[in-house]
Amino acid sequence: MPYDIAKGFAFADFLAIRNNTNIFFDKSLLTLLQAHKLYISGACVCLFVGGNVLQGIPGGSWYANDWVVLESPILIGGKPVGKLLAQGANVNDDKSLFSQKIEFSMYTWAQGNHPENKNDTNLTVEKFLDYFYVYVAPR
Repeated sequence: MPYDIAKGFAFADFLAIRNNTNIFFDKSLLTLLQAHKLYISGACVCLFVGGNVLQGIPGGSWYANDWVVLESPILIGGKPVGKLLAQGANVNDDKSLFSQKIEFSMYTWAQGNHPENKNDTNLTVEKFLDYFYVYVAPR
C-alpha cells in the first residue's frame, strides 16, 4: 500500500517523501503532471496503477494493484508537458488534452523498462488516467 511504500523510503533515509495517496479513485491529470515535475527535478517517482494498463486491457481496475517507476518525461500529443503545469487545476478542465496520446516509459519488476503504451499504442490521456491512482516520490 502507498503508506507502506512511503514508510519503506523513510526507513531507507529518504528525507522528503511526497505521498499523494488514493487507492480507490483514479487521480487527475494535474496529479500526473505533478509526478512528472518531481521526476524532472530528479526524484524517483513510483506510480500506483491498475495493472491492466501493462497488458493493454481496456478499462482501468476499480482499484490500484501494481507499482511502476516513472522512467522518462511524460509527453502529451508528442509534446513536453511542463507548460501545462502553469494552468494548475484548470488543466483538468482542458478536455482537448484528454483525447491526445500519452507517452512515457515506466519500469515494472515483471517486464523491466516498459513503454506505457506498449500493448495499447493508442493510449490517450483519458484512458491512462483511468488506471492511475497515486504516486509516491522520495528525494
